[in-house]
Amino acid sequence: MNTPHDSFEDELRALRAADPSLRLASRIAADLAAPPTAPAPAAMRRTATRAVMLWLPWGVAAAMTVAFLTHRPAATTAQAPTPATETATAAPSLAQDALPRFTPVSTTKTLVGALDEGVVFLEDGRPARKLRYEFVDTVDLLSTDASRAMIAVSTPREEIRLVPVQTY
Repeated sequence: MNTPHDSFEDELRALRAADPSLRLASRIAADLAAPPTAPAPAAMRRTATRAVMLWLPWGVAAAMTVAFLTHRPAATTAQAPTPATETATAAPSLAQDALPRFTPVSTTKTLVGALDEGVVFLEDGRPARKLRYEFVDTVDLLSTDASRAMIAVSTPREEIRLVPVQTY
């Protein structure tokens, strides 16, 4: 319990800080008497870099906001072509044979995570345990042309299984 007349509190109030050593006192006096010096250039650069790093994101955000608000998409107006000036310019199409063809070489199915979501009740009232599995399926494709390029296509997949629970 803290009371105003606690003897320990009185002892703490009576304590005073010790005087600094003569060496420390002389160093403090010399530093106070010396003229102030300019900060080192490296320290100034560090301070300036911090200021830039703090304000740069705000400037970028402001510029993006202005660009977003002032950007006007090009108006697309559908005009019927006049028969006299209509010209047929078809875009050059790639030949079907020029496109590279790929054949699957291997597939891997990796289990990323499994989660037991507990017991659920099916539509007919029977209990079942709900298990959720997360997979990443990867198919390696090899080009049939001379380059023999290899492509890996990864697809995430989620699988939910309901396992019947026997009750007694």
